[in-house]
Amino acid sequence: MSGVTGSVLWLALFVAILVGIGAPLVRISVQTGISSKDYIMINYVIGIILTALMLGGRGQPLFSSIAHTPKGAAIAVVATLILNLSFITTVKGLHLPQGYVSVFYMITSSSVIISSMIGLLFLGESGKINLLSWFIGTAMILSGAFLIINSLKH
Repeated sequence: MSGVTGSVLWLALFVAILVGIGAPLVRISVQTGISSKDYIMINYVIGIILTALMLGGRGQPLFSSIAHTPKGAAIAVVATLILNLSFITTVKGLHLPQGYVSVFYMITSSSVIISSMIGLLFLGESGKINLLSWFIGTAMILSGAFLIINSLKH
């Protein structure tokens, strides 16, 4: 099997499984009455705890790389801001009456096209992948999102 292999494949599959399980749980949580604001705060508290548990004690003090790479730190701040806005928007979307997980996440999954295009154009990845397969996959994702958008019963 060519393409994505080894640890990268397993990590990507693990993320897909976790997001796949987590998204319906977000919807169930907000349907039971948890406000989107409270859910977002719970997420950040758990994020801090997980960071301390998973990354603590690895020999590198917290924030030790920032002084050596201020440009990287600035980019990390922008990336985190964008990803957090994405997360907040997702929770708010799932909190709406028509925020169906089955539709919402199928549409948001097309975000991988944007990430992939940035990788191709600005991170030098275009020479490392089969562009024909990439274009076919992109067309399938876009057509799938279009079909999902039109699947809502009015």
